[in-house]
Amino acid sequence: MDIKHPHHTVDNIVTARYNKRFIFLLVSLCTFLFGALFIPPAFSKYLSPIIILQFTFAGLLLFRNHNRRIYRGIVFMVMLLLMQEVLKLASASSRTATLIADVTYLLYFIFMTFEVFRQILLARRVDINMVAGAFCGFLMLGILGSLIMTIIELSDPGAFSGIRTQDFNEAFQDLIYYSFVSLLTIGYGDILPVTSTARKASLMLGILGYFYNIFVIGVTISKFMIQRTTNNK
Repeated sequence: MDIKHPHHTVDNIVTARYNKRFIFLLVSLCTFLFGALFIPPAFSKYLSPIIILQFTFAGLLLFRNHNRRIYRGIVFMVMLLLMQEVLKLASASSRTATLIADVTYLLYFIFMTFEVFRQILLARRVDINMVAGAFCGFLMLGILGSLIMTIIELSDPGAFSGIRTQDFNEAFQDLIYYSFVSLLTIGYGDILPVTSTARKASLMLGILGYFYNIFVIGVTISKFMIQRTTNNK
């Protein structure tokens, strides 16, 4: 009987998780966006940071195959976010610290979104992991938009009308809702951009959402048709 080195077993487990990286990330993103449907309001304050961090750590799988410098930089950014969430739980986070945390989240999500797009473009076949990746890209674009809107609101209070400004978490949830409504070009009108910066950011998000739908669907269909043609030969 062959005895495998324990490191080989660990490598196989990590590789298997990497192959399903988009599925893990999709579950994490859906938990972040829709977890409040199943969490009692009394516990949301304490569970929200955990939900935020769980998909932040799930994003580390995307960078596993990068060089060490990039991976270490991403890990360092995640540690900063972890420290910020601990400060929020301890009620020691000021408005400036919250703004810094949002900028850090924005940078992290920019890296993650770019990496998702890159891996979708480089994928050789259309499978469940790639479909999950395309879905992740759309959800992350919406979250990116909400972070941008939150930074605008923190920098210029009153930039959006119709949001709950008494509590930061409630305002952030409102802007997540607004971001996806803008991305989907639904436009209910219950939340409105007031300032010029808020309007331009909303316009940019709508254009990006339209472009993403055309581009990603086009790439996915193209890869699927090539894959199907190759399999039929």
